[in-house]
Amino acid sequence: MAIQQNTGHEHTLATVGASDSVFTFKGDDGKPMPVRVVTDEDGEPWFVAKDVCAILGYSNPRKAVIDHVDDEDKTDGVTIRDSIGRQQNPIVINESGLYGLVLSSKLPKAHDFKHWVTSDVLPSIRKTGMYATPQTMDTMLNDPDAFLRLVQDWHDAKTQAAQQAKQLQAQAPKVEAYDDWLDGQDTMLIREAAKTISHTGHRYKESQIRQLLVEWGWAYKSASGFWQPTAYASIEHEWLVLVPCKSHGVKKDGMRFDFPPVMRLTRRGFDRLRARLRDIDSQADDDGVGYGLPDGDNLIMTRHGVKHLTLKLLEE
Repeated sequence: MAIQQNTGHEHTLATVGASDSVFTFKGDDGKPMPVRVVTDEDGEPWFVAKDVCAILGYSNPRKAVIDHVDDEDKTDGVTIRDSIGRQQNPIVINESGLYGLVLSSKLPKAHDFKHWVTSDVLPSIRKTGMYATPQTMDTMLNDPDAFLRLVQDWHDAKTQAAQQAKQLQAQAPKVEAYDDWLDGQDTMLIREAAKTISHTGHRYKESQIRQLLVEWGWAYKSASGFWQPTAYASIEHEWLVLVPCKSHGVKKDGMRFDFPPVMRLTRRGFDRLRARLRDIDSQADDDGVGYGLPDGDNLIMTRHGVKHLTLKLLEE
């Protein structure tokens, strides 16, 4: 698990040394309201902004964070898991960002929430590296198994952080190549797009991408066999363009002829294509999704199964 902290226009990577924790604040009606928190390598807490905003009465958490939290006090560079194991990348805020939301809240309980955080949660995190109520601490002291589970969670988090750091290091040249393209040419071939996208973890052949473009109404093959963008993709959204070919051919009689224009993706089109492919990959979560069958049974498929089936159907 890693936190990518915003520092102006640059980013520094800090490894999380412990698994994410949850503490509970009691609302006016006594209803428990959970707040998820992770700690960075210095032991400093980062709070999930959505949870904090729910307690402080902000109806639009994203707008509240934009309006009341400075850039250096927030980031979305952290990966946590929800109650059923799915990965999420929420916006998290540090202590300073939390105070920004508290001071701007109009709810009377904002003061109580701040007191709770400063007098209970933060001291516990900085003393033990985690949030734990006195009852939880007693349980760990009196139950060796509970203590061992805590140590195992810590070890798992450290292992995961090391694996992610290794993966980021391996992907760095590929990400740099993609950034170089964004800073350079304005368009790219479909073949180049397929190769670039494969560097980001999405495995698609050029032929598969072309078939998806037809499926989405972006492009079609003309009667002469050349690829053409539709008005929807080229004029309305500027995702695809036709670029004159710089090379030419020579007929048997020696006469030169120009090759037809080549269909290419614009930067906007590439970003849209990549987003659509991510949508395909996320159609089903890793635990599988049910699809109804005519006889009333259910077919359970993993995400990779859905993707494989989609591409197989396109190839046929």
